[in-house]
Amino acid sequence: MTVIHTVSSVPFDDRLERCVTTTEDGEVLAVAYRYRSELQPAPLPAVRPRLVWALLASGVAERICYGLAVVYFASFLQVTYNFSLAELALPLALVAVGNVFGTILGGQLADRLYDRLMTYAVFMVLSGVIALAVFFWHPNATVSIVLGFVYVLANALGRPSLMASLAAVPEQVRGTVLGYQGASASVGWIGAAGLGAMILSFGGFGGFGGGRSGGGGGGAAGGRGVVPGVLRPGFRGGAG
Repeated sequence: MTVIHTVSSVPFDDRLERCVTTTEDGEVLAVAYRYRSELQPAPLPAVRPRLVWALLASGVAERICYGLAVVYFASFLQVTYNFSLAELALPLALVAVGNVFGTILGGQLADRLYDRLMTYAVFMVLSGVIALAVFFWHPNATVSIVLGFVYVLANALGRPSLMASLAAVPEQVRGTVLGYQGASASVGWIGAAGLGAMILSFGGFGGFGGGRSGGGGGGAAGGRGVVPGVLRPGFRGGAG
């Protein structure tokens, strides 16, 4: 009887090999797993704290942009179009839907596109451009609501790439970095509330477009212009 040995890789764990022993007729005699002897432990990537902080600062700018939309969009509709509280329900629901779909699709893009930091930067710039239209061009309520939806969608599309980039640090410091990420998001929300109140006191809602556009540009600069190479040569902003 002829015995055939087949070695194949194991899905989701490239450290293991699957060894199958079969007969010529395909009858399985034995299945075993083993570690690949030729694999050596990969050296841990070096973390450059200054650049990690730059990426966290970029996240603050992103949260300020998003917070300005979420916190003050309802007030904008009330002041500009005299919306009642009941009439605000549908526009705010659409904004939430845009955020849900944006984060789901953004996660897919973060896994499929090579350069996550570029993906994040592109959507930050795009959301900044849309922000100008949201508050400077409002021919009717329908257009403003659609632009608000598109703005939140574009903003959310880039967020998973930022989160994945921050997670691409050695396991020994990953919890610390992600803790800082959560704190930076809270700082962004605080900044959005304060900045929005200041803009309203000086120039009304027209200043929101410039504020959000500037925040988008700042987030893109922090994510793309300063941070490539945070972890290692050829870093793509991903965990792989």
